Amino acid sequence: MIDTQSVKTSTNAPLASQGIDAGKKTVGRKRGIVTDTLGLLLAVIVTAASASASDNTISIDLLDQAKAAHPALAKTWVNAGFKNKVIEHGATLGIDVEVVAKDPHIKESQWSNADGSSNAPSAGSCSTGASPATTTPYPTTPPA
Repeated sequence: MIDTQSVKTSTNAPLASQGIDAGKKTVGRKRGIVTDTLGLLLAVIVTAASASASDNTISIDLLDQAKAAHPALAKTWVNAGFKNKVIEHGATLGIDVEVVAKDPHIKESQWSNADGSSNAPSAGSCSTGASPATTTPYPTTPPA
């Protein structure tokens, strides 16, 4: 999954490393991340939050970085704010970039895939949203 976020900086941060995100009226930095389905970081970029650091520009750089570090990467999800340039660039790298829309009935930050399924944790699942495969203990001895 790819996403970006504007983050406020300390008043002690160097001016050259921060900018203004006009859309969110935030003075600070913009960070972009690529995570796997468990939430583990695959790629990170931090820039000044300015007009030159658009979500699409950051995402294209993130795709390059993630593909170089993880050549088997074949699919990623982005929200509807990303443009066709990201999808097209992903295709040139052999990555299927799928845009998923937020379900308007869910107030929390949960995404709904195009097929209607959601990544929301089910009742009784652990709060981290980890898959059952990661929470099931493995046998300590090999099967006979």
